[in-house]
Amino acid sequence: MGAYSETIAEGAFKRTLNDEAAKISLHVNHQHGRAVPLATRHAGTLEAVADPHLRIRARLDPSRPDVQILRSAIKRGEMTEMSIGFHDVKGGSEWNDDYTERTVVDMRLREASIVEDGANELTMASIRSLAAGYTGHMSPDEARQAIAFLEQFLDDEPEQIERSGLVVTDDLIALMAKRHGFVA
Repeated sequence: MGAYSETIAEGAFKRTLNDEAAKISLHVNHQHGRAVPLATRHAGTLEAVADPHLRIRARLDPSRPDVQILRSAIKRGEMTEMSIGFHDVKGGSEWNDDYTERTVVDMRLREASIVEDGANELTMASIRSLAAGYTGHMSPDEARQAIAFLEQFLDDEPEQIERSGLVVTDDLIALMAKRHGFVA
C-alpha cells in the first residue's frame, strides 16, 4: 500500500482501558518481549487513561539501573517522546479511498514506550520525583507509598538522611497521614 498517515480516533483505546485483564506495559524503545518492563498495569505500577488523549503514568523503581539510565536520558533531552504498540482488531481501522490515510477507531493497546523520536512529535515523556510531582493532592494509596518510602530512611539507614539533606521525622509522617485521612 505504500506510505500512509495514521490517526488514532477518540475512543480507540476504550476496549483495552475497559478490560481490567488487558496487559499494558511501559518500555524503552518498544522492547516489549525483549526487556523487563519498567511498569505494568497488572502490577499496579502503571495507569493508563484516555480523556480523550492517552496518558500513561508509571511509578518507576529508582533503584533499577535501567530507570537511572532512562532518568538521565530524559533529563538530558535525549528521550523525550512516546510511542505505542497495539494490535489491530477486525473492523478497527478506516481507510480513505486511495489508502493514504488510516484512522484507527478500535485497537488492543499492548504497550507504551519512551522513545527518542516518536511517530507523533506532539507526544511527551517526562520524569519527576515524588517531591517535584506533589501538587497537594494525593490519593491514599500514593500517600501510603510515599510514607513507606520515607520510613525506610528512618529505620534502615539514617546516614542517608544527612547525605540527601532530607529531614523526615515520625511527627512529619504522622502529620501527612492525618492530613490525608488515614493511619500510617
